[in-house]
Amino acid sequence: MTKGKESKLLDKILESFQAKKLLKSGGKQRVDSTHILAKVRHLSRLEGVVETLHAALNELAEFSPEWLQEQVTSRCYELYSRRIEEYRLPKGEASRQEYIDEVSKHRFALLKAIAGSESEKLKNLPMIKLLEQMWEQQLEIRDGKVCFLAAEKLAPVGERFDSPYDAEAKCGKKRSMNWQGYKVHLTETCGQESPHLITNVITTAAFLPDTEVNFKIHADLKEKGLSPDIHLVDAGYPENEWVLKEQCTQSVRGYGLRQTGYIGKAKTHLHNIAIASAVNIVRSVAWLDDKPLEKTRVSKCAGLAATNH
Repeated sequence: MTKGKESKLLDKILESFQAKKLLKSGGKQRVDSTHILAKVRHLSRLEGVVETLHAALNELAEFSPEWLQEQVTSRCYELYSRRIEEYRLPKGEASRQEYIDEVSKHRFALLKAIAGSESEKLKNLPMIKLLEQMWEQQLEIRDGKVCFLAAEKLAPVGERFDSPYDAEAKCGKKRSMNWQGYKVHLTETCGQESPHLITNVITTAAFLPDTEVNFKIHADLKEKGLSPDIHLVDAGYPENEWVLKEQCTQSVRGYGLRQTGYIGKAKTHLHNIAIASAVNIVRSVAWLDDKPLEKTRVSKCAGLAATNH
């Protein structure tokens, strides 16, 4: 799909709802965000460094197998023929230092051979670029040894990647939740006189604060002719006389919103758009069938407290 066209599916559905008088500007809308786990597995720093070399070798084996056979030794096949997993790695500080030193020599020799190649396509393979970046963001030479950078020397999280298989997946933190992947912001109507419809979907890097998307949300809704009179938001979007509203439940429980099945932000965003579109269709059909809106779930204790007022 052409970049920037991902939202067309949802926009067309919203236009049809507007034509049927099920959706209009004004009223109340609410926005909340939730985490999305990346499709790729979580890697330790050592796993990430070596797995990136493994991924680069696989890409070279597919692109130019004859060239690669001339460059690697039997030891490389021994070390990098399988994916890198912690339980297979050396134990003990000394053994791990020897291991990373050897891996670094293989990486240096490979990049030197690529630099001497006449093939520009070889030099610009995506995994080769990531191989260079991974070493720069994780390692340094200290006292003649290859060492991992101290935490305070690491680049900001937005400039780093942990897995070569999805370099756009970043580390995020919201309250007590830590994850690797993305974040999605859902805006929906919340009046009692019409179905609760998702009007806007924004997919961002996991680390981006909720406050960074406020203006984007308002601009999107204005462009669609759906600006609300009152906009309720989660406490993470503090321009705050606004209220926490949790509306991600149906998308999470019914459609798997919090686990992307795709690589990269664009495809993950398209996945989120498809989920929002499906939720809207289900909700609109329920509304037309006169099914009452579900009440917000509360705990048994909170339910008792409410009866005392």
